Amino acid sequence: MPVSVADLNVPPFREASFLPNGKSDTIDPWGKTYRLTLVHQPDGIKCVLVQTTAPDGVQISQFGIGAEKAFPKFLGVSK
Repeated sequence: MPVSVADLNVPPFREASFLPNGKSDTIDPWGKTYRLTLVHQPDGIKCVLVQTTAPDGVQISQFGIGAEKAFPKFLGVSK
């Protein structure tokens, strides 16, 4: 399981990147590197939360935009 964005670009267990455009896919639209957080859901399943923050402070993840959508309750985390 990746623990950093770099693990997606240069995986420690294989030669090829998971990212079609390499390192440029690790940068959000505002020029910041995406953050990865390993989350243990209440049922014990691990999930990688990919997140960033827009210039206006709005939280964004692969689940949606805004704190309630970016950090869904089923993950057991909040921002």
